[in-house]
Order: sequence, then structure tokens, then C-alpha cells
Amino acid sequence: MNNNIKIVSVDSGKHRTKAVLLKDSQIVDRFSINTKASEYHEEKSLTSSAFAVKVGQKTLLVGDQSASFDSSTSKALDLHRFATLLAISKLVENGDEISLTVGCPINLYLNAEKRKDYLRFMAGITAKDDIDFKNLNLDLSFSVDGKPFSVKLRKLFVIPESSGFLIKYEQDYLGSDVAIVDIGGLNVNGAIYQTATLMEGNEEVEYMQMLDSSHFTLEDGGNIFSIQLMDRLNSEYDAGIGLHQMKKIIKDGFIKYDKEGSARIISDEKVKFFKNIVSQMQSRKWSLKTLDFIFVGGGSLLFKNDILEILEFKDAHISETAEYDNAEGGAFLAEDAIFLENAA
Repeated sequence: MNNNIKIVSVDSGKHRTKAVLLKDSQIVDRFSINTKASEYHEEKSLTSSAFAVKVGQKTLLVGDQSASFDSSTSKALDLHRFATLLAISKLVENGDEISLTVGCPINLYLNAEKRKDYLRFMAGITAKDDIDFKNLNLDLSFSVDGKPFSVKLRKLFVIPESSGFLIKYEQDYLGSDVAIVDIGGLNVNGAIYQTATLMEGNEEVEYMQMLDSSHFTLEDGGNIFSIQLMDRLNSEYDAGIGLHQMKKIIKDGFIKYDKEGSARIISDEKVKFFKNIVSQMQSRKWSLKTLDFIFVGGGSLLFKNDILEILEFKDAHISETAEYDNAEGGAFLAEDAIFLENAA
């Protein structure tokens, strides 16, 4: 294996795409952009916040502020593939050899055939033959704003969305039952991870394994909450509040025009939001009194104080790198796999 292979990991979330470049166990570069796109018929983007990405004969304007977010529960869409390719072009050089890790919706990841189909889609592979995704020799060729770009894809890994934090810090949680709650922009994912063992040669190795029946997905993330709360406050006060103001309003817990009344409205909406999350946990028989809770995703930082005020979550860990955990975890997973292969 070429020791110069560059390790890229992309978490193309429904609200925002985040990507990292890993070198010598250090994150050396990051890239992020809104996961929004529209069909485009020009060679170059006219704004600095979006890029014209062309694959074959199709061009999408990725990051297009006028487009709608994708609200489907599947990431196997051109939008996510084009956003992933764009991220690659922003982190490595034309002609580089890369290892790529992508995040996959949990429901797809748990089905082996759907997981393979997802990887084929992301790599642009149409053949249904058995493929060794850890030993590839694929050219990924596309253009960004009219400039041709190509990399050699050597390895392709996949991780279930929301698992990145535990990949980074697995050793700290072995022996525990851990609940991961990922509050993204457009949805909330939850799953329980338990300690399991496997044999590597004559040695028994512990690792964290997802409990398949525990996972849930709610199409009700932090961005959706912000929009719904903004609409309610504007309806109540005719205040002309914009979405760009909502992060501060949510953290403050009120608007100055009517501190007490607006505080009740905001508190009421937050209670409903988390009640819905807890209801999903209870329906899947989560032991809320015994689990170690870890909150990841950008929404976890937005709601940090509110999470810690909920009895079941008062000892929860809120990741400080919440937005990039999945991308970073995928990069470290690839690095470990490449190291083990080279050492064999």
C-alpha cells in the first residue's frame, strides 16, 4: 500500500456536509458546506458559498442557498455524492491517492446488501460483482467550477452515522452501555452501544457494538426546531425574527420585547422537543436510569444547557467537537485499518 495515501472522511449530513483530512493521527484540514443543491446549467458558480460540481453530464450547484434541504431518510442521493466529491476536492490535490470514509444512515448500515449498494453508489460503481472496497483502484473524475479534478480511490470505508465519537474514544467506554444521541440539523438519531468481544488470533478483544433494535431516527433536528420556534414567536409578537437570530434566542431563552412571555414559549417548545426524543427511547425500552449518555451533532451544542437540566441526562457528556465527530471518527477508523494492513 502506498504510504502517501491521503485519508479523507466525509459526513454528508442532511443539513450540512463536514469533511476532514487526517495525517499522522492529526486532523490537518476541515471543510464544510450546506447540504443543499439544485440542478445547474453554468460552468461556474456565481457565489462564494456554492460550487458547480459536474459528474458525467450532470451538474449540481452544491451549497445553493436558494435550494431546499433534503428531508429524506436516505443519503443515497446525487446531492450527497456530489457534496462528498466537492469535499474531497477541497482537502486533497488533483491526482492524489486517497482512502475515503463515508457516513451511512443506520437503517442502511445494518443491512449488509444495502450497505454494499450504498458504497457502490458513492464510488460510482454500477457493476453488482463482489467488490473488495478496501483494495480499490478507481478513478474518481469530476469538475468543480469548470476545473477538472481526479483522484485515485484506493480504499472506501463506511461507518453508521452517529458512531464517530465512540470510534474516537472507544477505549474510554469499554465495559459500559452507552447511548449516543445525535442531534443534527434536520433529524435526531439515537442508538445504544454495548461492549462485545471477538477473537483476533488467540486474543480476545473488546469493542463497542451497536444494539440493532435500539436505534431510532426522528425527522426533527435543531434547524427544524429553530424554524418552528421562529414561526411561533413571529406569530405571537409580529417581531420579524430571522433564522440567523435563532441561535442566540434559543441560548438566551427569551426575546427582550417580552422576556417572561417569550421565555414560556421557548421553554414549552424545548420541553416538547425533548419529550419526543425521550418517548422514542422509552418505546425501544432504553434503561434511562442506567445508561451513559453522550450527545453529539451540532444541535447538542445548541441545546447543551437544556440537555443537562433534564433529569435523565444530567450526567450526560456533550461533545465539544459535536459537529465533526462523525467525520473525525471515520478518518481514525481508516487510519487504524491501513496501519494494521501495513503491519501484517
